[in-house]
Amino acid sequence: MELDFYYLRTPTLSLQRLLDLLQEDDLPAYVQENLMGEAIFLASPTLYNEFLADPTLSSKKLRQTALKYVLRMGSRSTPFGLFAGCSLGQIADRTDLNVSDRQLFCHYELNMTVIWELTHYLNQHSEIRSQIPYQVNSSLYSFGNQFRYLELEKEHTQIRFFTSQIANCHPIRWILRKARKGATIAELIHDLIGRGYPIDQAQACVDQLIIDQVLVSQFVLNGTGVDPLQNLIGHLQSIPKGKPWVQLVRQVQVLLMRKDSVQKKHTAIQSIFKKEIGLSLPDASIIQGNSLFTGKQHQLSRTLLTNLQKAIQKLFSLSNAFQQKDSLLLFKRKFYARYEEREIPLALALDAESGIGYGDHPFMGDNLMIQTLIEAGDPVNQQQEIFSPELDHWLRNVYNNWFATGNSILELTDTDLNHWSDTSTQLPASYYVFGYFLSSSSQALDRGDYRFRCKFVAGPSAFPLLGRFCRVDQQLEQKIQNAFKQLQKNDPNRVYAEIVHIPIPAIGNVVQRPHMSEYEISYLGHSTLPIEKQISIDDLWISIPKGERVVLRSRRLGKEIVPRLTTAHNYQNGLPIYRFLCDLQQQESELSIYWHWGGLSNYRFLPRVQYRQIILQEARWRLTWSDYQASLTESENVSVWRLEWKWPRFISIAQADQELFLDLEHEGCQQLLINTLRRLQVLQIFEWLRTPDQCPIDGPDGKLTHEVILPFLHEQTKPMQRASRLDHHGIARNFIPGSEWLYLKVYCGTQASRKILLRLGKLARIYIRSKKISHWFFIRYQDPEPHLRFRFHLISQASYNDILSDCQRQLQSMINTDEIYRVQLDTYQREIERYGAERIVVTECLFWVDSDAVLTIARDQLNEQMRLAVGLLGVDKYLDDFNYPLSARVLFYQQGFQIIFDQQGSSVNLRKQLAILYRQNQGLIEALCAKEAPESELYSRYHKLFKKRSSRNKTYLNSIFVNQPQSYISSLIHLYVNRLFDQHQIKYELIIYHHLYRFYQSYTAQSN
Repeated sequence: MELDFYYLRTPTLSLQRLLDLLQEDDLPAYVQENLMGEAIFLASPTLYNEFLADPTLSSKKLRQTALKYVLRMGSRSTPFGLFAGCSLGQIADRTDLNVSDRQLFCHYELNMTVIWELTHYLNQHSEIRSQIPYQVNSSLYSFGNQFRYLELEKEHTQIRFFTSQIANCHPIRWILRKARKGATIAELIHDLIGRGYPIDQAQACVDQLIIDQVLVSQFVLNGTGVDPLQNLIGHLQSIPKGKPWVQLVRQVQVLLMRKDSVQKKHTAIQSIFKKEIGLSLPDASIIQGNSLFTGKQHQLSRTLLTNLQKAIQKLFSLSNAFQQKDSLLLFKRKFYARYEEREIPLALALDAESGIGYGDHPFMGDNLMIQTLIEAGDPVNQQQEIFSPELDHWLRNVYNNWFATGNSILELTDTDLNHWSDTSTQLPASYYVFGYFLSSSSQALDRGDYRFRCKFVAGPSAFPLLGRFCRVDQQLEQKIQNAFKQLQKNDPNRVYAEIVHIPIPAIGNVVQRPHMSEYEISYLGHSTLPIEKQISIDDLWISIPKGERVVLRSRRLGKEIVPRLTTAHNYQNGLPIYRFLCDLQQQESELSIYWHWGGLSNYRFLPRVQYRQIILQEARWRLTWSDYQASLTESENVSVWRLEWKWPRFISIAQADQELFLDLEHEGCQQLLINTLRRLQVLQIFEWLRTPDQCPIDGPDGKLTHEVILPFLHEQTKPMQRASRLDHHGIARNFIPGSEWLYLKVYCGTQASRKILLRLGKLARIYIRSKKISHWFFIRYQDPEPHLRFRFHLISQASYNDILSDCQRQLQSMINTDEIYRVQLDTYQREIERYGAERIVVTECLFWVDSDAVLTIARDQLNEQMRLAVGLLGVDKYLDDFNYPLSARVLFYQQGFQIIFDQQGSSVNLRKQLAILYRQNQGLIEALCAKEAPESELYSRYHKLFKKRSSRNKTYLNSIFVNQPQSYISSLIHLYVNRLFDQHQIKYELIIYHHLYRFYQSYTAQSN
């Protein structure tokens, strides 16, 4: 099957008209025009009102904002309200990109957050609530004698999920079975009464399951299928008390379809919600719009795209170069290490507590400080790419070779690309190319006189950027659905299933789409397919035969399931099961091509990168606020930069996927550049290639910039396995099982680890007193799975079996309850390179002293802030042990903080959040660390504990020089934090270094 279409994205305003507006410099007049006014209102009603209040744009800040919106409307093609839109193109014998007859059509919908508020309101309405069908929470799964599921907590605008559990007992199972296909409260209660339960108990049980979110209303946002407002009408029509509400919702539908201005629609809908429903909507945008351009269909020539595809395929090897950390590969290793050839429920495998989880960061739990830091500055959230040393080496070679030539453009050669050709991977059945053409006209394109800026190439599907537009473009919907049907027909032994997931309402605005496939996997997202076409999480089982390929299977259907996500939603920060399903798309046919400079990204200038006619990256300059000369005017500064760095007239400044076009000969654009630099301190400046003479699309008022999504098919061949690369480390000294060191690994979840520590720690103290062992210690590990490592140094090897048997007796009951899923004897390998041959024996004794102190702390059920307090005090007391003067502690803590801060992404948001946490914890820190602080119960209790630890440490430190390198002390601190906190240790270590640095910085300043 050949794909016969592409999708074109263009701004509403032509580039030529934009340049004319800048030349005329009559910004206030254009902002007052109807289309621009509606576009701004749709984006921000509050801002629109500010423009009305200041029509001459006398406010400099408001004028700059208006300029940004006008620049966006004439240069940026990303669909957004009335600023840019899309149109379907066809593949033909010749190219014709003349769209001068195009008309703008905007499809208006209620913002998903508004629909969510409405459904929430209806779910609380007593008459409606009693008639609403309830269904089982789609995240629920069985675990032993419990059911586990995700519960949502909403506080103001923040939404969080946490794991909850209920008993797996007869009445709960009966209710869940009844609710699988949807049942009202009365039907559920009646079912329990029929099984012999009193009415009051039955009522209380059902009500509690609804409160606990085990049962959820069917009045929710649907991720696929009909428009959510129409879906709500369907539900309301099916219940007797829903008829009056149907009329109100239909009024809203009619208002959205009317040819009134957005302002009128907004006011009328607000009025209905307030007067008729009783809900006050915010002044923020309650309407969203998706724009289409209609008119004569444009077309690209088949020959043009065939030649482009051949050139793009030469770049496929780069997919191996720019691969990032592979969560799925790590998961496969962990899974096979634990379960081998077994098939187990997917939800159990991904359970963060009892399974192996998925991804780097558990999101559930009560660690609110850490959750805040993850949101503020986690490298995953910041989308920072981490690439291999091999790629970095290759990039430097490519760069150095270019630098030696003196050329302005870095042109990749076949030799450069061949470096990655041996590691080629299986290509997907379909993929898409995203970018734009640079050419003077349609005729020039057909002559081959063009360049193509390739932003990225991706699989395993050609359609993720197109899904949301199928809501408003029925032709596009039909073409994609036909492609999916053909895909399923070609692979009848497997089931392709669309992932339906809307964890928070705002995401619904970008992921809502028609049904794309015959089956759907619903996970915290409502599917409107018949229940037999829905695949629940608890129906999915997983195995990895021979540890090679993940097989996800539906027990009900008896077939392998292939998940698909036909949206552009960035799932990397999502819930673990959702991330896993999305990542699983890639396992057989990963394709991701784009350019990134890796370790060279901070160079002041990086050239344009090109392969034949394909541009992979524009030339780029790094501008910092230190480049600004206060003695010069803004215009003079820009002139200096243009002269010094040879900037073109047209540039763009970019942040993530946002780019802002600037004309450096326009005073307002110069000011915008300076103000943005002042605010962000560092800017990436890109050359702007889409000049009017290089825009091949002719619009009603001149040349248009554009972006194009080109879907391609690829004939698949047998999957190729990626070679694995193993690291080999030298081993300094080994202690095998049966020797003087007994080494146990106990694999468990976070909650069970405290119980294990208390049991084996108590046993260790008994052995110390009975002189069976001389010392012991423990540490926590996450590689490959969460576990505790206990090491006991035996005085006599004859007691080895007795101690092992005692440990087994302590742990057996927890093994029986699945709190422990593996206990392993292993070889103890001393880290002599890290701690030094002359210090390793003493270091093991220091580990014992620290482990013993943490064992005492573990008896207390400390909340997060109290545990942080103990962490702060314990770290600072280590510097007392090594006789660190107060004046040197500022630098020690500053350097320790900076190392971890850089590892965690060193974002501005992360630094701000740390400052907020410090202000919240400042009083506690001063009470614990200040030498003249008044005594308190907290101060006294833990100071005594660490005074005892210090006294014992001195016994061993006397045998080595106290003046140890900072790296050695930092290692002891690192392992203390590791032992004290059962998860997120690196985040807590970051907080501790930050807080102590800030405290001593202030303390020494006041002392001086």
